[in-house]
Amino acid sequence: MNVKRISKKRYLKYINRPFTGNLNTHNPLSKNFNNITPWLNLTYVNLSSNKIKKIFPCAFGKLRLKHLDLSQNLLGTPNLIKWPWMEQCSIRNTLISLNLSNNFLTRLPISIGRLNNLVSLNIFRNLLKRLPQSIENMHALETLDMSCNKFLYVPGIIIFFDKLRLLDITMNPFQHPIILKNKVPSLVESSGNVILRNRFVDSIVNLLY
Repeated sequence: MNVKRISKKRYLKYINRPFTGNLNTHNPLSKNFNNITPWLNLTYVNLSSNKIKKIFPCAFGKLRLKHLDLSQNLLGTPNLIKWPWMEQCSIRNTLISLNLSNNFLTRLPISIGRLNNLVSLNIFRNLLKRLPQSIENMHALETLDMSCNKFLYVPGIIIFFDKLRLLDITMNPFQHPIILKNKVPSLVESSGNVILRNRFVDSIVNLLY
């Protein structure tokens, strides 16, 4: 384990060790430690590359995290509809950056829409085909990386992101499967097509280059 002490232990990073799924077990935040008070200042937790499959509901306790890195794990195996830890008040109101890249997610949990103050969401290189409707509530979102997934069309729901400044949708198939000639497109497909026709997305993606 490598712990970087930044401004009274605000940064914690686990490297190359199995993570139990709960920060209250066998780690520096354990209730068995003589003094865990300094760890309550943690705002940045990096749990990347730890073969994590799930996060327990009370994994982060009362920590007021701002940045959480769960990249390069096994999230999505199994793929859970809800992630209860996202519904904790301390997480909902303070988390501004969430990295879920390089996992096996085929869908995002509906709980993600409860992250009221999330500014940056990275879901690069997963197996996602759509975004949950609840994500429309994330009005603070400014950066969204949804590249290298399985999206067949641009999710129309992104029009609800009033503050979105950076969007990466590269390396997605964006090709519809063969459909019946008279099939009426869904509202989600239609909204995605409107976005493409009006080049709303292109103008945002160009900011990347």
